[in-house]
Amino acid sequence: MKGTLPLEDFRISLRLKDFFKEGDTVTLQNLLEFLKKSKDITSFGRGVSITAEGDQVTLETATTSITCPKHKCPTTGWEYFYATLPVEVINSDDTDAAGVGLQPRYLIYDKVFDLYRHFQNHPVLQPCIGRI
Repeated sequence: MKGTLPLEDFRISLRLKDFFKEGDTVTLQNLLEFLKKSKDITSFGRGVSITAEGDQVTLETATTSITCPKHKCPTTGWEYFYATLPVEVINSDDTDAAGVGLQPRYLIYDKVFDLYRHFQNHPVLQPCIGRI
């Protein structure tokens, strides 16, 4: 089963296969719940408070405070920032009772494992921007 995979990749593959035993219709929400149940993460979906003052933005969660520079788009006038956020604030809206969420797609084992392998050498495809 291991084939030519490095040992760590094989372990991740086994963990993913364990997760995908939940069924064919698993989403990011299911993965976050699985990781929490497995104690790989302590929590997810925590609220974030954002305060913009002067040329800085402060993000606060129940456990973390992050301060970063504030930028302004010369074309739109939108204020934005770049920050590395803790996993505790990641959430999925696929179970939103108000309608279909932004990411209603189901996860597929091969695609998720390929992404994992890709991110080992290319950690960021495109930075996400937090718009104020």
